[in-house]
Amino acid sequence: MVIRRESVASFGALAVIVLLAVAGPTSAAVLVDGNSTVTIDPASLSGVSRWTVNGVNHLDYSWLWYGGAILDKEYSLDSVYIGEDTGTNWLKAYYGYEYTGGYVLITLDYVLTEGAGQSTLEGTMTLVNGGEEALDAELFALFDFDLNGTADGDTFERLGDLGMRQTHGNTTVDVLVNEVPSGWEIAESPTIYDKLTDGDKDNLDNSESFSSDGEFAWQWSASIMASQTMKVGLGKATITTTPEPASLLIWTVLGAALGLTGWRRSTASRGDLA
Repeated sequence: MVIRRESVASFGALAVIVLLAVAGPTSAAVLVDGNSTVTIDPASLSGVSRWTVNGVNHLDYSWLWYGGAILDKEYSLDSVYIGEDTGTNWLKAYYGYEYTGGYVLITLDYVLTEGAGQSTLEGTMTLVNGGEEALDAELFALFDFDLNGTADGDTFERLGDLGMRQTHGNTTVDVLVNEVPSGWEIAESPTIYDKLTDGDKDNLDNSESFSSDGEFAWQWSASIMASQTMKVGLGKATITTTPEPASLLIWTVLGAALGLTGWRRSTASRGDLA
């Protein structure tokens, strides 16, 4: 699942010190683009906690966990938080930890964009293995959407191996990834969250089981070679809301009325000229 590999010889001890010195805000950041906002707290388990479009919140929760052969359980990414930098519609957060014989540096990027009736949030993670041996890693991305601000009434559709679609009423969110996950799961909320925070090692079980309020997650298994980087697309999520038929009828009638008014004005003007 490696997308790009590069030598990290240029990082060295100086880069570690620089990254450890990064001091970003510790409160939640709010990304804004058009009529969309996303609330992210990269320094706590709160993670991505809100995504509004035209004032309506569509997200209950989304966050990331990591595990591996040398670890005893899954850890939320915020447990190794270093710092962050933010702009109007983007966030870049830094994480890292040391282990016997090396270190891992992680950069997390989120970008929010809005256009053509859609709102899109894209997440990317870059991992650097600063050790002398390959590092086996497990990555987990959890998504719990409450579309239209409603928890119940979800439907899910797997879009092949690289996507998931969740629908509620007239609103749909498509989450697409670049690399085929090693595992996936759809379950009643908060089943997957509980699995990732229960204090032992877990894997997603490639199954769907929920009654009304669902959540879904992906898992990637990877081996990062010594002194190499790995870039992972964590998901490009796009929310689309289609106008209800009643709304379309209202706009159609209104448009017709405005058109008739314009025609009458035009006719009256021609009569005056006559």
